[in-house]
Amino acid sequence: MKYLFFDIECANCEGGNGKICSFGYVKTDENFIVTENRDIIINPKSDFRLQSSSARKYIQLAYPESEFRAARDFRSHYPEIKSILSGEDILIFGYAVENDAGFLRSEFERYRLPCVNFLFYDVQRLYSLTSGKGVAQMPSLANACAESGIETSCVSHKSSDDAFLTMKLLENLTVKSGKSVKQLLSETGKIRGELRDGEIEAEYFSGRDRVRLGEENFIRGKNKEDYRNFTRRLAHKRYDRKATFSGIYENRHFREMVVLVSMLAKLGIGYTDKVAEADIFVCKPQSAPGICVKEENAREYNSGKNRNRKIEITGFGRLLRMLGLTPASLKEKSEDYERILAEVKNETLPVG
Repeated sequence: MKYLFFDIECANCEGGNGKICSFGYVKTDENFIVTENRDIIINPKSDFRLQSSSARKYIQLAYPESEFRAARDFRSHYPEIKSILSGEDILIFGYAVENDAGFLRSEFERYRLPCVNFLFYDVQRLYSLTSGKGVAQMPSLANACAESGIETSCVSHKSSDDAFLTMKLLENLTVKSGKSVKQLLSETGKIRGELRDGEIEAEYFSGRDRVRLGEENFIRGKNKEDYRNFTRRLAHKRYDRKATFSGIYENRHFREMVVLVSMLAKLGIGYTDKVAEADIFVCKPQSAPGICVKEENAREYNSGKNRNRKIEITGFGRLLRMLGLTPASLKEKSEDYERILAEVKNETLPVG
């Protein structure tokens, strides 16, 4: 048995679609003896937008942009990456690995390449469960290594270094527990997932699929996966502007959001979940309780100096009027959300 650890960096993840700029991996034997350690540099054929989710912090990649631009694109590296992920008698690991599987899926679709199917195991979830933290407290890779006493003097956001640290963390877990990797995987619980035919499934998604009474329209569980796939596929189109929504409304109105996002797309307005990428911010309805942090972020963005553009902040009622809707007609249209999801899923995606 061999082990493969991999990590991915992206130039941007607009619309949930990762534009991969590096694929790093480490291969070992069952004793964690490294047999390969490599970073594959990839031209993302896209802009570098490296803001973190806070929209204030910028990520510094391990190589200058010029090195990425000089590299071959993902399509050229596809045969090699396919070979790496398709090796026989191999277990594949990553840290929050379903995200990396999603980036691969995005690139397979963007370049119209056959999906590479593979099973994977999440070391982040394995660490959290075996350390007693539980899945509600899953630390970053750097923090998990620090807590475990693992030296982390690696290059930040270098894919092969992060893959190496993931390997060291798993090795440390076997040493501390006195158990083999196979024992840890069989005894820990739900840490396995799979990318198959363009869909990501994981044992640990099942907990999120249990919807409580009254939360059937929330964006969680299967709804979350359907919504992510829906917005991800729409993001391949070209838009003049992009809109984002108050999380207070969006997170509790899955079916309505499917209608609103699809109608905006037909008007040439795309969707984004990031304030810093939006041209339009749609406020929550006045009847919705709570303070919207995203709205505060949008207003803070507009107050910043040297902005070459401003985010248009619009009321929810105004958006409905622009789309020719009323609250009642939106609710009526939302009952047909499954047809809208199916139509978008069956559309042919262009290479972007």
